[in-house]
Amino acid sequence: MLEFIFNSKIKIKVLRTLVETDEIYFNDLRRKINSGAGSLKKVIDFFYEKNIIELKRIGKRKLLISLNNNYKELLKKIFEIEKDFIKTYRKI
Repeated sequence: MLEFIFNSKIKIKVLRTLVETDEIYFNDLRRKINSGAGSLKKVIDFFYEKNIIELKRIGKRKLLISLNNNYKELLKKIFEIEKDFIKTYRKI
């Protein structure tokens, strides 16, 4: 359902992971969603430009990613609705 809105499964995986965790390092996120660094960076840049996520540099190489608080509650509700929709759809 959300694939139609975001037009990418990796974007949905990133958002789901960020809703579940308060903040996560780039490499940990990459390993958790099993994605390449280049495609993940592109998604992170997209969300950063839209002010959906916040980035914190820690040293030269570490990047800490967190979801903007305004979006966290909204996305949590959207994912719950999608989960309920899928359960209902499978029963039919």
